[in-house]
Amino acid sequence: MATKKRPKNRQHPLGDPMEGFTHTYEIKIGARVIPTGTEVKIHNRRGNFLFLRIVTREDGVQWADLRNPYGQFVAVRPELITKVAPKRRGRQ
Repeated sequence: MATKKRPKNRQHPLGDPMEGFTHTYEIKIGARVIPTGTEVKIHNRRGNFLFLRIVTREDGVQWADLRNPYGQFVAVRPELITKVAPKRRGRQ
């Protein structure tokens, strides 16, 4: 018999912020507004990373939560996000 899915008591799929933290789910790079789920490049890091959110602490410290292709989470300063990764295109 299959188990029942329990309802999740959170507002966003990534989870609610803890007390003293705020989450922003988009970032502005140059003139572009980048939403959650967009692949971005990071300064001095190899590969593309999936943008998840910007976390801000009460004292003003900010970092960006990203996910690398292997599923590991990475936290970097938002100013290290340099550009949006080009979309992968298959052969035509």
